[in-house]
Amino acid sequence: TEKTPKKPLTEFERLQESFFQQNRLAIDQIGPGIAAMKISRTPMQEAPIKAFMAMREKLGNPEILPVCHGTALANYESIYRQGFLVPGKGNDHKVANGSV
Repeated sequence: TEKTPKKPLTEFERLQESFFQQNRLAIDQIGPGIAAMKISRTPMQEAPIKAFMAMREKLGNPEILPVCHGTALANYESIYRQGFLVPGKGNDHKVANGSV
């Protein structure tokens, strides 16, 4: 059986892969302290990816660091569609569980 050739990674996917490789130790150290934590790539839609990559380039391609952000499962689809939104910054989202 012939294997279907993999499609080339997008610039965003290459950035994700590089991030995971560079931060594997830090990511692995975060996980054991949080019982229900699962770290994986998300099925982001094109609009938030384009916005993220454009802002990253505008800022001079700064370093990306791993952080923890907890959210309810019910919020995932919105995040995949729109990305993370800062409440009150061009949207009608409200702070749900406090902020730091």
